[in-house]
Amino acid sequence: MTRLQIEEFSDQEISRIFVAVNLKEAEAAESILSAQGTDYAVEIESYVRLSLFSSEVSGAVFYVLSTQSAFCRGLLQKEGYSSGVVEEDG
Repeated sequence: MTRLQIEEFSDQEISRIFVAVNLKEAEAAESILSAQGTDYAVEIESYVRLSLFSSEVSGAVFYVLSTQSAFCRGLLQKEGYSSGVVEEDG
């Protein structure tokens, strides 16, 4: 299992699970997901960071198959990356 291009998931349902705001977080997320044999995709996306002076920034957004999303979110949280975990839509 490995890093894929998002298009390689083709018609499978995927979920956004994590936003890394820096290279260290992105590398850690890749390591955690790869160690578990999880297929994932990473896309650079812009988002608005809310603070006193809101600004648009870019982050590495991680996607996995929706059937693996809860498990992968739990892994990232367990390893101390809770702040970047994207909660499930509901």
